[in-house]
Amino acid sequence: MRYFPISVDTKDRSILILGGGNKATNKVRTLIKTEFKIYVISLEFNEELIALRDEHPEQIHLKGRMLNDDFVFFGYDYCIIATNDVLLNNSLEDRAKKSNIPYYRADNIGDSSFLFNEIVNNSTLSVSVSSDGLNPTMSKIITSDVEKTLMKYDEEKIDLLNIIRRQLIIQNYPNVEEEIEHLVRQNLAVVKEYAEALDQPRDNTYEEVLVEVEAKEAEEAKKEEEINMGETIKVPKVVIEEDEVEQKVSEVETSENTDTDVLEEEENSKDN
Repeated sequence: MRYFPISVDTKDRSILILGGGNKATNKVRTLIKTEFKIYVISLEFNEELIALRDEHPEQIHLKGRMLNDDFVFFGYDYCIIATNDVLLNNSLEDRAKKSNIPYYRADNIGDSSFLFNEIVNNSTLSVSVSSDGLNPTMSKIITSDVEKTLMKYDEEKIDLLNIIRRQLIIQNYPNVEEEIEHLVRQNLAVVKEYAEALDQPRDNTYEEVLVEVEAKEAEEAKKEEEINMGETIKVPKVVIEEDEVEQKVSEVETSENTDTDVLEEEENSKDN
């Protein structure tokens, strides 16, 4: 592996782009995602490059001047050679080597000091794919597949895991990486509970939090089951037909008449 993929800190760094055509514009479009200060030198600039400068005036600076074999590299951290003149690019490459400035040649990799990888990223993760500049089309196809996989991850969960990991390191927690591996397999609710629990000192945070969450989930499930049962159990309505009502009334009247006759017989017996 000639070109080792490595992340570069772009804060307070400058990059020089020589050329104002399509190749230069493509690189500027990529670099505006970084914190590089971007300086572009060319006698002419295409419309898109000018539009990008207008959108990012604090980051992109265009300098109109003629480029020649005597160009001096001074005050820049990185350089991209992207003119449309192959012979001029050869000369600029030689001067970049003599100046010991890391450079990338857009028209021909040659002995470039660095390459541009295909990048897929969301708010928390970045993945790069490179074919060492030999097959950019293949890199783009693979990058598309990687992007589909990366989008499956919950960004909120990843953010929480990053915070948890930092806190565990600060707290000198043993086996930090094993702890994170456990949490990766859990759902978002468990990870949130875990993050909240870090405010309290624990000997085994993962196990205790997991037990607490499972207990809460069981309690909530029980409550939901009771609610569902209450909705399904209904008191049956008592339906009494009209004939039954009349029969009941007749029976009550008969009972009352019988009681009255018995009382009259008892009173007559007493009088006799």
